[in-house]
Amino acid sequence: DIIELQSRIADKVFKKWIGKTVEVLIEDKNSGRTWFQAPEIDGLTYFKRNLKVGKFYNLKIKKVEGYNLFA
Repeated sequence: DIIELQSRIADKVFKKWIGKTVEVLIEDKNSGRTWFQAPEIDGLTYFKRNLKVGKFYNLKIKKVEGYNLFA
């Protein structure tokens, strides 16, 4: 069905970010958003470092799960 197709396409699109460094706006203790992750629509970028909320950091993407990135 159409949702399954969309999910497969998104998986391919997001996996291209693995190994790349992207600028992330830190929004919470363990998450933030890249320029291509819209609030309320797209996933988040998760990390395990202690970063300051409201600041931008360059983070290397290590893994993708659905619409979420993990740095």
